[in-house]
Amino acid sequence: MENIIRDKQAKIEELESKNILFRIEIERLGGVVAELQAENELWRQQVIDAEENSNAQIAEFKRQYELIIRPQIEAEIRNATGKLESDKGSLEYQIQSSKSKIADLENRVSTLQADLRKLQDKNLELSREVEDWKFKYGQLERNNENLKYSLEGEIRLKLVRLNKRA
Repeated sequence: MENIIRDKQAKIEELESKNILFRIEIERLGGVVAELQAENELWRQQVIDAEENSNAQIAEFKRQYELIIRPQIEAEIRNATGKLESDKGSLEYQIQSSKSKIADLENRVSTLQADLRKLQDKNLELSREVEDWKFKYGQLERNNENLKYSLEGEIRLKLVRLNKRA
């Protein structure tokens, strides 16, 4: 029995040693857990701070956008729109002016075409008159030649008669 008691006491001592080691390990792990919780809290706070900071930056960007960038963009759009409207007005004026010039030129072309037709008709009429006058001139030339020969013949005949009388 004494052996049994000794074995049991040895077993108890062994278990007490293990218990002490486990308690030490539990304390150590408790410290690790506490450190991890503290580190976790630090990270959580950093995330919260970063979120707050980013929210503040976003709010500042929005404020700057509303105060500075947006008015600049709107001013640029207004300026561009004004320039486009001005250019549009100028182009519309140029188009209207060009249409007016085209209408004037078309009228001028029509007038010139009518004048050309009149001149062509007049030229045709004058060409016919010239041909008529050439024909008449040719007839007069022939008549003149005939009359000349006829008068020359008569003059010769009268000269012959006068010479015979004298």
